[in-house]
Amino acid sequence: MSDHPTRTDADVEAFRPSVLLFVTLLLLVLVASPLSAASGPHREEPPAELPADLDPAEAHPEWASGEAGIVAAPALVSFDRAVAATAAEAAPDEPRFHLQGDYEQHQPGGVDRNGASLPPGSDIDPPPQSAADSLEPLAPGDLSAQFQGLTNTGWIPPDTILAVGPTTVVEAVNSGFAVYTKNGGTLQGYTTYANFLASLLPAGFQGVLFDPRVLYSPEHSRYVMLILGLDTINQNSYFFIMVSQTTDPTGNWWVYTVAAESGNAADTDAWVDYCGLGADSWGAYVTCNMFRWTGSFKYGKLWSFDPPIFSGGTTHSWAFWDLRWNDNSSAFSLQPAQPYSIAFDTATFFVNTFSSSGNRALLWRMTGDRGNAPTLTRSTINTQSYFAIGTNVDQPTVSTDLDGGDARIQNVAYKDRRVYAVLTSDPDFLGLRSGWLLVKLNVDTSTLDWQELTASNNGFFYFYPAITLDGYGDTSPNLAIFGSWTDTETAVTPGTQYASALFKIYVNQPNDNSGPFVSFASGVDWYIRLDSSGRNRWGDYSGAAFDWSTGNVWGAAETAGFLDTWRTYLRGMEIADASCPTDLTLSNTTLTGDATYRAVNQVTLGPSLTVNGSTIRVYAGGRVVIGSGTHIGGSFRAGTPASPCTAAPAAAG
Repeated sequence: MSDHPTRTDADVEAFRPSVLLFVTLLLLVLVASPLSAASGPHREEPPAELPADLDPAEAHPEWASGEAGIVAAPALVSFDRAVAATAAEAAPDEPRFHLQGDYEQHQPGGVDRNGASLPPGSDIDPPPQSAADSLEPLAPGDLSAQFQGLTNTGWIPPDTILAVGPTTVVEAVNSGFAVYTKNGGTLQGYTTYANFLASLLPAGFQGVLFDPRVLYSPEHSRYVMLILGLDTINQNSYFFIMVSQTTDPTGNWWVYTVAAESGNAADTDAWVDYCGLGADSWGAYVTCNMFRWTGSFKYGKLWSFDPPIFSGGTTHSWAFWDLRWNDNSSAFSLQPAQPYSIAFDTATFFVNTFSSSGNRALLWRMTGDRGNAPTLTRSTINTQSYFAIGTNVDQPTVSTDLDGGDARIQNVAYKDRRVYAVLTSDPDFLGLRSGWLLVKLNVDTSTLDWQELTASNNGFFYFYPAITLDGYGDTSPNLAIFGSWTDTETAVTPGTQYASALFKIYVNQPNDNSGPFVSFASGVDWYIRLDSSGRNRWGDYSGAAFDWSTGNVWGAAETAGFLDTWRTYLRGMEIADASCPTDLTLSNTTLTGDATYRAVNQVTLGPSLTVNGSTIRVYAGGRVVIGSGTHIGGSFRAGTPASPCTAAPAAAG
């Protein structure tokens, strides 16, 4: 049997996706999702009356004018049906560097360097602790699962990212993906995108596939993947959107092929790079940097797709290009906000910053029909100063530094009228340390709620952060950030640290010292793999996701292996205080797989319930009751912790 997907429908309707399926023999197990976590993001209740001082037209005069209200003229995107082709894939011993466009962008007028400095003493975070995993997942950061992911595929850098569905975890890197159980078992081994899309690549394509993105959309019960295609020989650029036909990522996928010039025919002079991927109730979103084939940055571009994309139907998209700040500077590296609640005003949010230095963030809001002239507006929000660390991340015992990237936004999350975004910043603009700048933006007032710069002493470098939230938390949810770090300062810690994987939990925002700060996978050697520009490439990003089935959070980050190789590690863990109903009854069903069920007071198992999962956990603040006709097998764990969770909104029960 073939290990890669093949096309099964040769007569796909125009403007419809192509279809891919796995024919690898797999035993598929149906898993009942926990009843307390099956609904996905909750729908927000609109305010009874919008205060006069929060009226969008009054608070943001530019929104009332036609010039700022429509940032760029939209255009309809149609999809060309893909035809069979092949593409070479890098072997593990054949390093392949994917091309990355460079754009050094400082905020116009300059930035005060002192604005980024940390006050001495209490605002300097202590070094991360080593992971100490509890047997019972009752506290923030406690382990649910951890395992090694994909390693050293031959691509540099890996660009590791992940998504979590009801029963599976998908990890993507340059330039392929794998599917795991939540205990780390492999359901689908490393599958290159070149093989996965082999029959669907555009005719004559002689390029590479790079910069993967993947997410799970609980609103549509679908995985969505994105991969970019770059053919420098023929000067053609594409991106491919892949949508799973069910919640099972080892099954069939729909594939949409989009050319870089879609929406604007003048874009044949440019290629797409570092694209972001988003999805919510109203559509899917792709944001890209456009670079000219001659080398210079052209502008940022955004596509929105209407909901039929999630069901394999005819789909339409509108494109916005030449996106700019209010001062007319180019907007670089927009990132879509992943939703953890459903906005009452049907808005989707995006955020970008300046790539090299700045003290502002640009918040974008999209409303309207995503496939038919949606409205895109923007608002500038002041933040503390931030500066790119660049190629200044020190490594122990070697003089060659890692490339910690620039100050672009890494990823964004949205929940209950707030947007959370994170980036890497050099606090002192001296190249001696770097930290994670986390900002919380109020989308109704277009103001900064709070910001935190997580940084330690000189010699500690934290970089390539990724953020996720507690989807079942309240309006001030617990946060988790995953990323990479190094330590070369032996005066503060007993030893040094090669490039390793790290997480930080904010359990009482905005107090960033209230949650664990933990190194969960250690690097074992220095790392030197220089690209054609002399950069020791790392990143370009890490992964973070919320598990809507269990209430856990997951992250994926890169570590340094032996002999200049990279590894990735995946970790699932408690985010603390995940919401659940007061009482929960599970009956007339079978619980299988890996899942956690929680209630504030009581969980009742039965009547007529069969428990036969790889790991089934039940937590109740009062008691766990086993009803009549209940049969328990497999790995089962029950407990009555004092505070397993907090009361959930009624809709989640």
